[in-house]
Amino acid sequence: MDREDCPRLAFVHNSIKSAPPTTGKGKVVLNVVRKSTQPNATSALIQPKKTTITNKRNRDEDSTAAQKKWPPEHILELIIAYKGHPCLYDLKHPQYSNNGKRMMTLAEIRQLMDIFRPGMTEEDILRQLNSVRTQF
Repeated sequence: MDREDCPRLAFVHNSIKSAPPTTGKGKVVLNVVRKSTQPNATSALIQPKKTTITNKRNRDEDSTAAQKKWPPEHILELIIAYKGHPCLYDLKHPQYSNNGKRMMTLAEIRQLMDIFRPGMTEEDILRQLNSVRTQF
């Protein structure tokens, strides 16, 4: 199921209704209608205020890569693969400053991790490695 196929919701008068589809990928439009707090107001309602929430990640939420919790076995495989490529972490490695080589190395690790977690991107791998680094 694609992100565009997901139902969009709008909050109107404290109830949830279907919202019109959005044109942008990963955007959700909420129509919020607030009641007037002034007793002598000519209109009982203020004009609807549209709020757009943009997702930073445009990934399918049902995919395996979008799962937040990584099993320890997958993390261990990622660490072993990462350890085998010192150009990603060793500042004194001759290829450390070569971004092209580093991206190719990340692509190799992504292909290896595709066995365990299909649909992963290089960004997912970097995010998980950063998470592991901050934990230890």
